[in-house]
Amino acid sequence: MKIASYNFQNIFYRHIDLVQCYREKRLPDWKEEFESIQLKRCKNENEFNRLRELAVLIGFHNDAGFENVHLENIEGEVFYSPLIDNHQGHGNSTKNWVGWAKSRSLSIPIKAITNKAKVILDCSADILIIQEVENRLALSHFNKVYLKQAYAEVFFMEGNSRTNRGLGILLKKGFKLRTINSFANEKDTSGRNLFENDVQLYTVNTPTNKDVFIVNALLEEHSLSEKTTERFNKLYALVEMCVHTNENFVLAGTLGLPSFNKHVRVFIERFLLKQINAHKNFEVTLDTGSDSSYYRLGAYTKGVNIKQQDYLMVSSKLFENTQNCGLNRKGIWPGKRPKWDTYQSMDGELNMASEHPLLWSEFK
Repeated sequence: MKIASYNFQNIFYRHIDLVQCYREKRLPDWKEEFESIQLKRCKNENEFNRLRELAVLIGFHNDAGFENVHLENIEGEVFYSPLIDNHQGHGNSTKNWVGWAKSRSLSIPIKAITNKAKVILDCSADILIIQEVENRLALSHFNKVYLKQAYAEVFFMEGNSRTNRGLGILLKKGFKLRTINSFANEKDTSGRNLFENDVQLYTVNTPTNKDVFIVNALLEEHSLSEKTTERFNKLYALVEMCVHTNENFVLAGTLGLPSFNKHVRVFIERFLLKQINAHKNFEVTLDTGSDSSYYRLGAYTKGVNIKQQDYLMVSSKLFENTQNCGLNRKGIWPGKRPKWDTYQSMDGELNMASEHPLLWSEFK
């Protein structure tokens, strides 16, 4: 049995607010890189291509996506196209008209979608726990077209996110979902939704007729607050119920905090959960150069110096039965960070599969 967890950061389109947050975070690095390449007297083809890409990312050009779309009524059906001329007329007849509408999402490039599929297919997990997916239709289409129907069952629940970031689970033939529970309706002390996205609980029956309890979480990366404590207290209660009921338990997803944080340490110290990156057989391509011997505080492990916010924790029983486990970050564009192996098809930041690695573990 092989279990994996992956944060897609959406499949086909991503909410403009999330794209803008990413751009604001990366803008200083892009500007510095753009200036350093511009100052070079002689530039090769790759550097010219990178300058074009950086021009899009910084905002000099808008080739990568459009916030506005062109709407036209053609024979009774509405068609849209990218905004070409802001000053185009707004109407010329009752039958054929031109209008402008604000789009709240940007399409994800085909290469990036293909790289998401490569990450998943390379792992070929029996149970794939997923975060940040826009809707069930997109997930089903992705499984059918890009994953060649690798998964027999596809489950998705929307949650509280206003930016199209639902959670779900995909199962291969022989694995059955017995129950699925969403905690999107949990309230905090003020009566508001406790979770900005969602926490879900699945009971999966394996081909050997064993039940596995899986908690899938997507928490925001915020500074610590009273609400953070409330959220984790709810998670603790859920985990406690699961580990006391079933020795086969998995906690997966994005917790938004590093492993040394006190909230994360509770899972390890109180409930005796094990992180798969602590296993002796943990596999991952290390950073190149001097970084391969370096451990950054909050990273996954020595020589894997990307900040940890995604987790795959398992019960002591499952950890004892772990044969192999690992992390795939070939779909993450390194940028100025320590370098690592990436897919050849990922020739730039715009084609990145996700900012998150895929975590996997195989059990006997």
